[in-house]
Amino acid sequence: APRIIALSIGSMAVMFAVIYLATANSEDFSDAINYIFGHNMTSGLMFRHLNDYLKPGYLESHSDCEIVVDGISHHYTLFYADSISSDVELKTYDQNALGSQVYKEYLDTLSIQSGYELSENDRLVVLITCTTGHRSNRTVVYGVCRE
Repeated sequence: APRIIALSIGSMAVMFAVIYLATANSEDFSDAINYIFGHNMTSGLMFRHLNDYLKPGYLESHSDCEIVVDGISHHYTLFYADSISSDVELKTYDQNALGSQVYKEYLDTLSIQSGYELSENDRLVVLITCTTGHRSNRTVVYGVCRE
């Protein structure tokens, strides 16, 4: 269902829009991985700027992220961006997955891909939009919760 979610990176609010939390996710943002989908609007609204994370050096200077859902702030460090096929299945893990072997294996693979050290108790957010110029691809930006 669409939700009003405010997202800011660094000291600049970059979007405030109706975007979508994956239907498999809990509405209270308690899952091990929360997937947030937003349209790639050419006006700059929603998630158009996620594609900037695919540019060299952009992630390093835009890694602090705050997501406010229903008045509750969630703070993340964005650590990895990629363009993936829209056919790739997104793995879902609820809060019970934290600390499990299967979740640890997923995070170990993500750590190798990203070069960012993750542990089996880390909670993630994945921001997703269409990749500019590639209608069959999705830009995904991963963040780890700092709370």
